[in-house]
Parts: sequence; structure tokens; C-alpha cells
Amino acid sequence: MKEHRHISAQFEAELRTLEGKFAAMGGLVEEQVRSAMNAFKSIDLSLAQSVCTRETQVNQFEMEIDQETTTIIARRQPTASDLRLLVGFLKSSTDLERIGDEADRIAKVTINTEPSSPPLDDLRAILDDVSTLDSLASQMLRESLNQFARKDESGASATIEADAEVDQVYNAVIDSCSEGMAQNPSHVDEYMAVIWVARSLERIGDHAKNIAENTVYSVRGTDVRHHNIPQ
Repeated sequence: MKEHRHISAQFEAELRTLEGKFAAMGGLVEEQVRSAMNAFKSIDLSLAQSVCTRETQVNQFEMEIDQETTTIIARRQPTASDLRLLVGFLKSSTDLERIGDEADRIAKVTINTEPSSPPLDDLRAILDDVSTLDSLASQMLRESLNQFARKDESGASATIEADAEVDQVYNAVIDSCSEGMAQNPSHVDEYMAVIWVARSLERIGDHAKNIAENTVYSVRGTDVRHHNIPQ
């Protein structure tokens, strides 16, 4: 019994370490998205470059979480609920890494796109919608991480449903950009830059949704990826 308690204490310590590393990765990825969007909005090339530079840190976090999680699974042979949690770490860290990739793409759009001079009025209006899209996707990311940490499957269910609004705003941005390119063919590059940023934000929402789905799975043991969430 004493040896069992010792092993259990070691397992709990390993879980706490993993949770801390995942939280740190989540914080870094949130900062990457925030910095990438600030760089895009203010055409701050230095800030955009810093996002690209930090991308390697995001990748390193994913590799470390992958290694530590698989080691725990192999060494501890966890029971069903703990195994689901560990699988959630594996899958969610992959989603965080992909969100980091999208932040990197947004930063590169800023670096590689020449702003129009003077800016087009209708492009300003579209950028307002992009800001809304940014707020929605960033909120999904923030809440999905908090819900994963708290094992809040009810909140995670709401985050999954929130993805529909992200898709709606994204589709509106794409439609507006398509109309803008038809009316202003000499400014196609600027519209395409907005489309690429909007696409990355929509994908960030998708990955945040995945993290929320991982929370539901780790708590309930129910895979809701391609189904309505059971009541």
C-alpha cells in the first residue's frame, strides 16, 4: 500500500508538471496571436518578425509535451479517466502548435504585403469585420484553454457552439473582399492579404473548438467531433 501511494504521488506530480507546461504553451500561443494581429493592424514589421522568431518556442513546447505525455502513459498505465486526460494533452498541444502556425502566417502577411496608399474606404470597413473575427477567435481560444484546465465540459460545449459565429463573420469578410477585388482590381494584393488573415483567424477558431471538444471527451468520454453534443 505504501508503494502504491508513492507511485500515485509521483503520477500526480507528473500530471501537475504537464499541466504547467501546457498552460505555459497556451499563454505563449495566445500572445503570438495577439502580437500577430497587432502587427497586422499597425503594420509593425518588427513586431511581426518577433512572432516568426518565437515560433520555434511553440514547436519546442509541443515536442516536450508529446514526449512527457507518452512517457507517463507508458510508465504509469493510467486508468480510463486519466488516460483520456493525457490524450487530451496530446491532441490539444497539437492544436496549439497549429494555432502558433496561423499566428506565424498572419505575421508573414504583414511582412510581405505593401499597404495601399491611400487606404481604400471599403477595405477599412472590412478590417472592422476582421477585428470582430479576431475578438471572437481569441475569445474561443482563451475560454477553451481555461475550460480544459478546469475540466469545464459545460463551458466547453458553449465554446464549440461559438464556432458558428466565427464562420459567419469569416464568410462575410470573404464575400466583401471578393466584391472589393472586382471593383478595385489594382488593389487585389491588399484584399488577398485580408483574406489570408481572415482564413488564419477562422482556423484558430477551429483549433480552439478542437480543444473544447477534447475537454468534453476527457470529462465525459464522449467523442463529439462530428456530432451534436449529447444532452
